[in-house]
Amino acid sequence: MVVRVKIRLKGPAGQIETTALVNSGFETKEPEIILPSEVSELLGIEDFEGAEYEVAGGAEVIAAKAKGTIKVELLSNNELLVSFDGARPVVLAGEEEVIISGYLASELRISLIDIKEGLWCLREEVGKVVRRSEEKQVWKKD
Repeated sequence: MVVRVKIRLKGPAGQIETTALVNSGFETKEPEIILPSEVSELLGIEDFEGAEYEVAGGAEVIAAKAKGTIKVELLSNNELLVSFDGARPVVLAGEEEVIISGYLASELRISLIDIKEGLWCLREEVGKVVRRSEEKQVWKKD
């Protein structure tokens, strides 16, 4: 199991709700979020630059990194928990799931309790609240 959370993304052309994988191993120097190209298109993100990323196993890939940022809202049971305006979208070819970087997870105050069991809470809820992982949501064109 892994930890996935429900989020709302707000971009230049609108907003969507989806689930996102929380990846503490996705280390970045700013709050980044990987978006499948379909999600990027729905949000109206158009201005990108090339960026190199090292993926698991040490391979390097080129990604499209947005020049601007988007708003990410963390949700639970349709309730807004945390809002962060300043996440940098990154589009990786072939990626079908939204992925939150460790930096962005910190900005959203996400604390991982038990990754195997898919349990998490907000930083200020540690020891008081336990939330369960959401189901995986796959984005791909037919």
